[in-house]
Amino acid sequence: MSHSVRPEHDKGSFTASKWDCLYFQRKYSPNKAMSLCCVSPAIHEEDTGIVCITKSPGKPASYSGLVKCNGYWCPVCAYSNRVEKVDRLRAGLSKALSQGFNAYFVTYTINRQIGTIKEKVDALQGSYRKLINRLRNKAKRDKFSLYFSKTLDVTIHDRSVNPYHLHIHSVVITDRKIDGLEDWIFDRYKKLIDKEGFDVRKCAFDFKEIKETEGISSYLNKTYDISKEMNTTNKSGSIHNSLGWFKWISSINRNPTLKQIGIYRDFLAAMKGRRTIDFSRNWKQLIENIESCDIATEIDESKDIRLYIGLNLWEAIKMERLEAKVLLLVDKATQNKKFIKHFELLKELCSLSISPAPHLANQRKILRYQGILKILFG
Repeated sequence: MSHSVRPEHDKGSFTASKWDCLYFQRKYSPNKAMSLCCVSPAIHEEDTGIVCITKSPGKPASYSGLVKCNGYWCPVCAYSNRVEKVDRLRAGLSKALSQGFNAYFVTYTINRQIGTIKEKVDALQGSYRKLINRLRNKAKRDKFSLYFSKTLDVTIHDRSVNPYHLHIHSVVITDRKIDGLEDWIFDRYKKLIDKEGFDVRKCAFDFKEIKETEGISSYLNKTYDISKEMNTTNKSGSIHNSLGWFKWISSINRNPTLKQIGIYRDFLAAMKGRRTIDFSRNWKQLIENIESCDIATEIDESKDIRLYIGLNLWEAIKMERLEAKVLLLVDKATQNKKFIKHFELLKELCSLSISPAPHLANQRKILRYQGILKILFG
């Protein structure tokens, strides 16, 4: 082997950042499922191997066959969850605009200087839920069709006494223009949030009409793109020094303070059991009969790369914390010929690991795989 896959090649990559955050999550999350995310294989007798690496054209390599938490605030699970939600959201918006409907992006905020994180979440989500019920009644009364979605988001300013800035990103779609809709929504939201003991100012309320399909991509990239949130050096919050959830974890995961760990744990405890993304029940009507969407591309499965990993090799990968580097090697091998030899060695290791007993742990094999992985990845 002439040279190894050096660690510096991975600096700043989305995959590496994602797994760094996952290590932090495993150590500090108060949620058991999140603390065990992507640790253990989901063993099924019919599996060819234990864990599978899949690489599809145009997509980053990923693992399947692992027990995952499927949490919205998990750096690994959030990516796959958001891809699905973004596809659904963009399809609905595209269809609505093509039919001449009116679409709006609305951001609801709450005073960050008052209350605990649990009180903030209760007030914000409760007020939004009541607002939507009033908006539904208005739609029935004024005879217009209404579609909507909601996403709960947070930015963190951990040097502040009140570090959480909660907000809801919402999409509101109507089949005809409703005069005065912005003021109607704000006035009722303000009354509802005031009743909860939290005031809100008009300058912190954002209401934008989307008239062109380019606006859809702009909104979705800002709201849902976890890769940008974790890698860009720009601040993601509107408040000075306030960072988006994953960007904040990326900034503290190496050496967190006790205060930062407390902020992290308190937020996840407050979010337990909460619905973070919702669509109106009639949203599916917007995407019915859509044969293709500009965000979806057909994947030629014949070009997919699939590598199966047995238990002993997976344990060695975990012990060396090489989960991200293994995925990056698969990605690099499809883009740069100089990584082909490394990739072929990885393929050989995977093949050996699933024969003859991929589900049985063997300490000697684990140690042997660790040695080989150290040589391969440097």
